Amino acid sequence: MVSSLLKSSLSYLSKKRGEPQRLFDVDLRNDEGRAHISSMIFSVINNHIISMKLLVSGYIIAAGTAERLVLEYIAMAFLSSQPRLEYLKRYMDEKYSTKNAVRDVLREHKKLGLDKEALDILRTSRNFFHKYNHPTLLTMALQTSMSTKGKIYIGASFDEGKLEYYKKEVRSRLSLASTFCNFIDSICMNLNRPSQH
Repeated sequence: MVSSLLKSSLSYLSKKRGEPQRLFDVDLRNDEGRAHISSMIFSVINNHIISMKLLVSGYIIAAGTAERLVLEYIAMAFLSSQPRLEYLKRYMDEKYSTKNAVRDVLREHKKLGLDKEALDILRTSRNFFHKYNHPTLLTMALQTSMSTKGKIYIGASFDEGKLEYYKKEVRSRLSLASTFCNFIDSICMNLNRPSQH
């Protein structure tokens, strides 16, 4: 399962339409902004794989935290892909709080050429995974057995009573991974769009 996620996510980086491709057709050493965006894209894929590994290893809360990071990196990469919006500059100057990236990508969706409905799903998912970062009823429930009354888990766990939850989480991650090619294409389109001042 994790290997299929890895293959589907990284195959785009090695070839597209049968031809070898590089993520950006420039020397990243000469373009600090594109290097940051490239790092964000890598972080999306890397943290998504980490999230899946944590999930199947029984570290559900950590998996949710990693997935929130994925969603915020996606939003930040989109915002950074349109230089005239200056999110990348502010990010690089450490004057932008990336916790606002999902909110801001929704505000800027037209300027970025992005579908608002798809971004609403991004916001809903980010809000769901935000619950993994704080003491919530969800994080408490994830440490409690649904199949054996009174049982509490410490560390990694597998609970047969949560099978439907696990299936939903795996499907969600596989679904997101299937959009990575479109995500990368959108970033490239914005970066290669002529600047409009």
